[in-house]
Amino acid sequence: MVAERRKKGQRGHAAAYMTRAKALRKLQLSLTDFRRLCILKGIFPREPRKKRADARHTYYLNKDIQYLAHEPLICKFRELHAHLRKVKRARARREHARAAQLQRSAPVYSLDHLVRERYPTFRDALEDLDDALTTIHLFAEMPQLPMRQTNVSSSGDGYLPIDRQRLDNFARLAQEWQYFVASCPGALRKVFVSVRGYYFEACVQGVRILWAQPHRFHQCVPDEVDLRIMSTFLEFYECLLRMVNFRLYHSVLGTRYPPVWNAEQDHADGLLAQRFRTGRVGKDRARRPPAATETRISSERVAAVKAQLPEVVRAAVAEEVDEERPPAEKATVATRAPDATAPELPGDETTHIPLHSNATIFRGMTFFLCRETPVHVLEMVLRACGADAVGFEAVEARASPLNEADARITHVICDRPVEQLTSRRLGREYLQPQWVFDCVNESFRLPYGLYTVGQPLPPHLSPWASLTDVADTELQGEVNAHGEYVPAYRQYLQRIKRGERNVPLPPELSSEVVQGAVTRTETPPAALVEADEEAGAWAEQGALTTDHPTGRPRPAAAAAAAEPSDRQQLAKMMLSRRKRRLYDRLVARQRRAAQQATALQDKRARLLKPSDSDLHQ
Repeated sequence: MVAERRKKGQRGHAAAYMTRAKALRKLQLSLTDFRRLCILKGIFPREPRKKRADARHTYYLNKDIQYLAHEPLICKFRELHAHLRKVKRARARREHARAAQLQRSAPVYSLDHLVRERYPTFRDALEDLDDALTTIHLFAEMPQLPMRQTNVSSSGDGYLPIDRQRLDNFARLAQEWQYFVASCPGALRKVFVSVRGYYFEACVQGVRILWAQPHRFHQCVPDEVDLRIMSTFLEFYECLLRMVNFRLYHSVLGTRYPPVWNAEQDHADGLLAQRFRTGRVGKDRARRPPAATETRISSERVAAVKAQLPEVVRAAVAEEVDEERPPAEKATVATRAPDATAPELPGDETTHIPLHSNATIFRGMTFFLCRETPVHVLEMVLRACGADAVGFEAVEARASPLNEADARITHVICDRPVEQLTSRRLGREYLQPQWVFDCVNESFRLPYGLYTVGQPLPPHLSPWASLTDVADTELQGEVNAHGEYVPAYRQYLQRIKRGERNVPLPPELSSEVVQGAVTRTETPPAALVEADEEAGAWAEQGALTTDHPTGRPRPAAAAAAAEPSDRQQLAKMMLSRRKRRLYDRLVARQRRAAQQATALQDKRARLLKPSDSDLHQ
């Protein structure tokens, strides 16, 4: 009996891949439709271990191509191409009435089934929402594109044009998401402002969501950006964000979706709270079950409640510990209210667990925003952190719920010189916008002194700068136990949060340093002398070592890692090759962190040390 002859590339690992050209022939699609279908379905090229054909080819998995072959959108794409050919033929014959009629009867398709396929659970959709929010917010601030970039479907490829109507829809979806974050107490956790825009972090039903939002400036679209590819991503992100907003408005806020749009306030550039009018859901959905049926609890609901018990117990212990802390460290504890960040229990829409501390940072405060500040960003942040009311300096009086003469205003956020504040009133705090963002990042109200109008601002620290929590590590000078550099202002904030009183300001923020730099005194600043004495005290305690080539102290952990002992060398020899490589990578990372910390310390010392010319003047 003759054995079956095996041909190369038909079995094994090589047969699991297919080139892009072969996939196009199998699906009978053009390259543009294939690329568009892969983006919508989440299929991307793969790199096989050994390429059977030319190395320049692009490969896909066979199972992915078979998965695409059963997609109903392929038929819709073919119908759309046939329809576009009819429109093109009518325009060539100058039958304008028929061409307009054909455009109104274009084939319509939906991407809702793709969202359900790619995200089986709602938590999966929330975990993949970062890119969708960032892209939607980016195009929401985009101006009207030129005709050569807008009409991307003129060649008959089927791409949706990025016209003014779609841009307005992106802006509305972004504002609906911002309204949800503002209406969810404690959902917003971190905010960072940079030259590129605003970075936010929110926690929705236990999922951490990060997105970026550009500044409201004129945006220029570069020519090298392929808007056809971006249009396909936007098409899917638009459907995803709409479905997520629908679920959040119904399950968390308990309101109807979409909310009623107030066109008058939108034309006047009003606040989010005035642009939307939300109504409660129907009584049949919001009604609680009777007492007789409450005893019949399903096993799924019991399992969900058991899964949440550790979080509730941990929150209760945290409240007991918070009561034993000093008054300066106590955070305002919210009353038991529906938590928007907790997972929704099946069959129960009124689960109560403690709120995050960010929900009550600005409770009892009424803010008035000046026109030079980012009004819409500040409104979302303030409302998400418990502000009672927010008003702004509007051109039309009806656009703002509060005017500047309102007696309820307690804080005014402005970013202008003191001389331009014409009407300052007693009983109000005039602060700069950075105070709001730093309070959210630190989860408590910061002192007003460093953020008043006209004062030089402290550094705006990034909440994602360090992987380790500074509060849980013992500081050794300007670095922590892991060898990472900790800014002086971060140490100052941590000491305030621990309840310490009379905490001295860092040298670069103290009045002595500022005054010495302005008056050019002949003696070094007092704060610098105190900092040197404090560093000497740390060195005497053995927390720092001074064997660094530059003469600057460095952490003992980094010094020990740089000079391993004989015992550590013997222990390293007993490790396997894989674990030894992992250990070397960890040591190298600690060494790099120590070098970066030393470089930052040297830079800070050079900036604080007065030059010789300043001492002689």
